[in-house]
This record gives sequence, structure tokens and C-alpha cells, in this order.
Amino acid sequence: ETDQCYRCTDDKFVCSDYQCIPLSQRCDGTPQCKDKSDEYRCVRLSENQTVTVYLDGDWIPLCNDNVDSSVAEFLCAITGYGTYTQHSVGPAITDAFELQRGNNPNGLVTNHFLNHQMSCNALILQCGPMECGVPSVSVSPGDRTPRILGGNDAVNGEWPWQAMLYAD
Repeated sequence: ETDQCYRCTDDKFVCSDYQCIPLSQRCDGTPQCKDKSDEYRCVRLSENQTVTVYLDGDWIPLCNDNVDSSVAEFLCAITGYGTYTQHSVGPAITDAFELQRGNNPNGLVTNHFLNHQMSCNALILQCGPMECGVPSVSVSPGDRTPRILGGNDAVNGEWPWQAMLYAD
């Protein structure tokens, strides 16, 4: 049955509804997928607790500059890592993004723009325990292995849900 699933080429992003869009349009602030799945999971927390954003096919670190507790709380929520605990200044980094407040309701962080910075200090974010129902790993664009057939990503507050597991 998985052999009959529609697959996109490596230069395309697979929407949750199996629509294919150019990879360059993923996480650009404008939904191209009918189900808007190209704008989900665009921010992640790496193993060393630095925040990275997905843009133009790469995961790029986020600067600590201009990040207050309300932005940090929002970042914990959208990465699926639960309740905000604290944020701090990380190591010096190059080629990163800084958040700047502005009228941008479709931004990766609502009402903020991303400004490219040649150097800054990384944002270190500490959040509570993982939230149930939110995957701990973002699927990389090159990973096309089918894991869920006929399913959709859960949205907070959505119910009922069910899962079925099969083993050979």
C-alpha cells in the first residue's frame, strides 16, 4: 500500500495532504499548501537548547537579541517543548537571524521579522517537559519515509484522536 503513496521530488515539500510545493516556499510566511502544513514546524530546539528556524532549505540559529519572556514562551509552545522555563544568552555565532518587532502576522514568530545577522549570541531556551502528541523531532526535507498513512498533524485542542499500530 505504501508503494502507491504519492511522492514528491527531492526539491519539493510534501504537504500533509500530499500536495507538492517547491521546497523554497516552505516556512516563507505564506501558506502554499491547502492545509497550511508548509508553515508548521518551522522553529525547533536543537540538542544544545539553541533555537533554530527553517528558511531557504536550512536550519539557521536565532539570536538572543530582542527576545523577551513572551517571545520565549511562544517559541516553547510552537516547538512542542511545553511550558517556558527560562531563556539565556548562548555562545557567539555567525550567520544567524535576529527577531525584530513589526506588523507581520504571518511571520515565523507572530508580529516579528527575521533580520540576517553576521554575528550575535545564540538564544538558549529552556522549556518544560515535552507535550503529549507533539513530535520531538522535525522531519528534515530530504526524509521522505512514510510514517503515517492517512493521518494529519494534531493541532492543540483537537480531538478525538486514535492510533493504530501494526507489526509484522
